[in-house]
Amino acid sequence: LKAGNTIFPVVSPDDYHFGESMLGWWSYLNGIVPYIGYIPAHGIIGDDFTQFLSFVFYDGSAGTIAQVGNLAFAILAFASFLSLYYFTRSIGFAFISIFCLFGNLSWLYLTPFLCLWLSPKLYVRPSHWLIVWMVTAPIAVLGVPPQGLLLAAASGLMATYFAWRVWQNRKKESLNGVIAMAVVILVVGLVTPTGSMLLGAIRYVLENGPINQVAYGIPWSLSWVVGGQRGFVFEVVRMSWI
Repeated sequence: LKAGNTIFPVVSPDDYHFGESMLGWWSYLNGIVPYIGYIPAHGIIGDDFTQFLSFVFYDGSAGTIAQVGNLAFAILAFASFLSLYYFTRSIGFAFISIFCLFGNLSWLYLTPFLCLWLSPKLYVRPSHWLIVWMVTAPIAVLGVPPQGLLLAAASGLMATYFAWRVWQNRKKESLNGVIAMAVVILVVGLVTPTGSMLLGAIRYVLENGPINQVAYGIPWSLSWVVGGQRGFVFEVVRMSWI
């Protein structure tokens, strides 16, 4: 219902943005490592996921990009729908939420992570929550670095809280699982390109965030001087929805 009808093969005249959907996956097929040898401007999900689907389900040509965009939306929307349904136990809420959501792949990709981190079943076992967060937070960042990094940073407050609960109840909550997972993540980050990929994704956001704000004409720092400075407390309340 949301994705609509099949789109005929078409090549967009917008070479710049159209190229973002093709160059990443094509370069990966030739041995380039994402976030190291090539930086997807909108992350792997925002740029490279569609061309991956084109390579798997179609012929990998440029003309299928528009159609696989619908396919990518359908796949991520279905995963988000299941996550919302599992989290809320309301099929109506899950359906309306996904159906009314604009087709932004980044937010659809992050919805399952958010539902997982807010799952009541994980609250009763803080050590399990920490292990799940340690594994999934880097995946969220690698998928869509700008939004994923914000979500990981915001959920870091929850991670701090659960780490405190684990330490406070260390006689009942075993630290072995958390320590073992931390060691595994560290080893994987050192012996595989994953660690360098994560650092590259974070570096890209930190370096290009200020540039994009100026390019779009809405740098957040302007809110501190234009129209009267409100102070730090006001900014925290205004941005608390994050």
